[in-house]
Amino acid sequence: MRALDELLKRKVLTSRQIAEEAGVSTETVRLWRSGKRKIAVGRLGQVARITGLTLHDLRPDVFGPETTQERGAA
Repeated sequence: MRALDELLKRKVLTSRQIAEEAGVSTETVRLWRSGKRKIAVGRLGQVARITGLTLHDLRPDVFGPETTQERGAA
C-alpha cells in the first residue's frame, strides 16, 4: 500500500491513530501498509476519510489508477 506507507512516513498520521479511528488493530494497519493485506472494500470509505487518501490510492486494484481529470476535479 504505497500511498498509505508514504502518508505514515511523512508522519501526517500514525498507525495507532489510523487504527483507533478505523476500529482495527495497529497490526492490521501494518499489514495494509506493507501490502500483505488489502483494506476491505467495506472499510475503504472510512480509511479514505481518516487519511485523506482517495479510493484510487487505497485500492488501485479495485478502482484503477486515478486519471488526471479526476485529480483536477478533487
